Amino acid sequence: RVVYFYVSSTERNAFEQQFEEDARKVMDAIGMSLDQTLGAVDSLVVGIVSYARFSNSTWPFVTLPDFAVRAAKARSLSRAVFLNMYPLVQEQDRAEWESYSVKHDGWVQEGMDIQKK
Repeated sequence: RVVYFYVSSTERNAFEQQFEEDARKVMDAIGMSLDQTLGAVDSLVVGIVSYARFSNSTWPFVTLPDFAVRAAKARSLSRAVFLNMYPLVQEQDRAEWESYSVKHDGWVQEGMDIQKK
């Protein structure tokens, strides 16, 4: 009986130690993946903010050059299935936004052209 308890206790300790190590590896991998995902999206957002400042634009009246390419890279780096951006437009800005978005819709065709390549 003493041998059984000793072996059982040793096996249990080894199992728990291995479980903790494996759990730590899984959590580290999740953390790195999350960091990479957020980093890719953060890079896109920084580009948008930087361009808005450079062009003296205010949100949401910002059209980032090469948006399709930048968004595709952020999507790829983050391993996302798709990437969308929905600007929040206040009611008082709606008419101006509708006019702006029609005048600056060239990025849509640009995106479709890039996807065809």
